[in-house]
Amino acid sequence: MLNNVCVTVKVPNMKQALAFCTKVMDFEVSKEDVPKIVSLVHENIPIVLEEEAVQSDSKNVLLGNPSTSIRQDPFDPSALV
Repeated sequence: MLNNVCVTVKVPNMKQALAFCTKVMDFEVSKEDVPKIVSLVHENIPIVLEEEAVQSDSKNVLLGNPSTSIRQDPFDPSALV
């Protein structure tokens, strides 16, 4: 069972999304994992912004498990079963 979750939001423009999240919603950047992926936090609520072309018919908000390092954490599909 997951004790921690985070939300990933796919955004078309990282600069605009960061400005909105940090200035309007009072989130702080906690880390920049890789280009086009930024982790933010506000009062222990983590979100991840991922820059990519957003399509109206696709899933643009995803629930996930927080990662200490996106480069080191392997994806294990069996964990989803």
